[in-house]
Amino acid sequence: MTGMSEPVKTIEPVSLAMTMLSDLDFLEANSLLHKPNMFDMVGMSRQEIRHSAFLAWLLEPSNPHGLDDLFIRRLLAELYKAHPEGFASFAVKDLSNLAVEREVTTGAKKRRIDILCYDSNERLVLCIENKVDSQLHDRQLDNYYDYVENTYPGWCRVYVLLSPGGEPAPEQQCKNPDEWIPISYETIARIFDGLVPYAESKSGTIINDYVRMLKKEAIVEDKELDELAKNLYLKYAPVFDMVYARYVGDDSLDGELRAIYLKVLNEYKSKGAFTWCHGEHEPGRYLGFTTGRMDKYLLNNQNRRGSWGDNSRTYTYWVYPPLSNPSIKLELGPLNQSEVVVERMNRLVKEIGNKQTVLPTNRYRKIISVPTHIDSLKYEDKTDVNPQAVENKLRTAIDKMLSKEKEYLDKLEN
Repeated sequence: MTGMSEPVKTIEPVSLAMTMLSDLDFLEANSLLHKPNMFDMVGMSRQEIRHSAFLAWLLEPSNPHGLDDLFIRRLLAELYKAHPEGFASFAVKDLSNLAVEREVTTGAKKRRIDILCYDSNERLVLCIENKVDSQLHDRQLDNYYDYVENTYPGWCRVYVLLSPGGEPAPEQQCKNPDEWIPISYETIARIFDGLVPYAESKSGTIINDYVRMLKKEAIVEDKELDELAKNLYLKYAPVFDMVYARYVGDDSLDGELRAIYLKVLNEYKSKGAFTWCHGEHEPGRYLGFTTGRMDKYLLNNQNRRGSWGDNSRTYTYWVYPPLSNPSIKLELGPLNQSEVVVERMNRLVKEIGNKQTVLPTNRYRKIISVPTHIDSLKYEDKTDVNPQAVENKLRTAIDKMLSKEKEYLDKLEN
């Protein structure tokens, strides 16, 4: 009997997988993911330059999409909600003479602004930096800011940082982070949904395809697909765990690093520094933890649906991917939280020095980031990894984040 016990454990997920293939939720999810989409056909997915090209095409009033200047005016209205200073009137002005350029060279370093919109009649210029997967580097925002300030003196100058989560500009990457208004792709998708009825019919179809592609690539939330995924995971967790274990297994570099990160997190938890963290055998790319002091400040009772589903946390500290060079991030989860929690979030954000208001409709808001510099160890594969060196760098970053937590909460609580 002992010899037969192991095969049963191995076969169980496979048997479940066969059942899943005929499950109605699986078939519906599969259908949603495989609807014909022109952006899938051209391989757009997460390529920033192609996203910028499409956004620029819609921003240009003279292009044959039927929207005229409606997109730029709707965009300005959304930006004003987050940064109510100086440009509200432009949302109701005629911006049909707006010019839109891409990849604008800014000087000797040959850095390029992703999208630059300007209207000479209204003396308005909009500088948009677009980030889908890549990170800011070499203080590129300062270069773009200086170029626009020097090129358009006396104009209304608006600086926009577009990303999937709408994260604010980090202080370590620019001298004036508050000048850059963060906006999420979630907001862009919402604007697009409102533009479709006014677009030329073919353009409306294209815009719908684009929004579906954003959801498919998880650049924005897809509530329908999320609910299906949740139901499928609840029913077939062993299947997904098996797939993940084989996809990011112990034999890969990511698998080796992930195991080290989980070991460190669970050591902190065992010493009482964390109230929760991902277990050493839990699947997933995003590894999180919470602390007692932040639990108390942000009322982390997990008693309502929010940013992370049912019984949601009000915040999470993340060992944030890529696994080869993660950072430690503090992310707020304001979605559907109480007025008291959101007010406390805004007090924290203000103390950190960020002027962007947290709203209960925001899904996520990353407000602090600490690099680990694990990439400086230059590992090529699993055999190169020095576990102690990785642990030391991760602990240094976590301790720095906990020090920041103490600094800010000491001020807020006194």
